[in-house]
Parts: sequence; C-alpha cells; structure tokens
Amino acid sequence: MSQAPLQEGVFCAILATSQTKVMLCKARIYDPDTLQYDVEVEAPSISDAYTIIERREGVERKYIGAISVIDESSGGGSIDVGDMGGYLALGAIVFGLWLVIEYWWIVIPVAVIGGIGWFLKD
Repeated sequence: MSQAPLQEGVFCAILATSQTKVMLCKARIYDPDTLQYDVEVEAPSISDAYTIIERREGVERKYIGAISVIDESSGGGSIDVGDMGGYLALGAIVFGLWLVIEYWWIVIPVAVIGGIGWFLKD
C-alpha cells in the first residue's frame, strides 16, 4: 500500500523554505531624482532581486544597475552557539519527559521518598 505524497501543509512549507538557496545581492540605484545609492537584498535569484528592489525602492528596472552577488548560501542552514544551546535544552526536556513516562514506576516512589526527606530535613 503506497502513501500519496503530502501536497500542501506546514511540513511542505518548512521543507521548501529549508531547501531554498538565498543570495545576498548588491545593486546601485541610478534614480535621476536622487543621488546614486547602493542597496542590498536577499533573493533566490537575480531576477527576484530586481523585482524586490523595484518594489522596495519604488524605481523602474532601467534605474537599477547590474546586480552583483555578495554571498550565496542555503537559507536556514546556519546554526550558531545560541541555537545549539536551545536545541540542547529542548532535547534535555524531551528526554526527561520520556524518562518519567517510560519509567514512572520507579520515578514516582523515588519522588515521594525524596519529597518526604526534603520536607522532614528541618
């Protein structure tokens, strides 16, 4: 029995965004009403970068100079130390919850004896 692939939903959205290539692009705007200035955008392609700049800056495509790619990386692929600590804490909580659920017959008596000992320590 084969299962039909998931067509839409949160899982597909997460999967699609985690595999999207993102480029950091830089372009110079030559607007006749203002001075020349540089803009940076993140876009999956050069064509999308032009579209983003047109909409965000409110200029026509003919006023946008050549776009250069500054950095090309996969979106959502970088994990810093803060994220690692968060994942470690989340993993510890899930592991602790699993331990309590799996070994409840040991955890409950130990917790009761520990609670009695803590209450009677004075």
